[in-house]
Amino acid sequence: MLESLQECGLVAKVVRGLNINYHTALRWWEYYEGTEEVAYKKFEENSGPKSSFTTEYNEYIKELLDNDPQLYPDDIISSLTERFEDFTISKSQLNNHLRNIMLITVRKPMFEPEVRNSVGDLQTRFEWFMEWKDPDLEIVFSLMKPGFILI
Repeated sequence: MLESLQECGLVAKVVRGLNINYHTALRWWEYYEGTEEVAYKKFEENSGPKSSFTTEYNEYIKELLDNDPQLYPDDIISSLTERFEDFTISKSQLNNHLRNIMLITVRKPMFEPEVRNSVGDLQTRFEWFMEWKDPDLEIVFSLMKPGFILI
């Protein structure tokens, strides 16, 4: 099929049908004529900067998490910088490495205050609710119906 595109104007028709830029198609065609290979985008699985983590760092992190699975990224970073002198990394880089390379998800725990679920607080909330649902409040709800306007 590619050899039949040498006819005048046929490249433009095919390119328009595929919604590709004309000059891009010409560049691909010239590449094909010169190398007899189809032009592919060179893809690297990890095209970003190379990771500064070594297997020693990874083993140390695994050991840390095996000993204390409730660690969060700040603890891991501080432990790594204590153990390895010249090691510096941001929290986002560490989370990215843990999630994508080591397949580990670490989150900072969020604790609720004990007062929130204490017996006294629950009782106070229950009493407030029982007062709120009192039948005398039906008047308030009837006033809140759409179309009722107080002037």
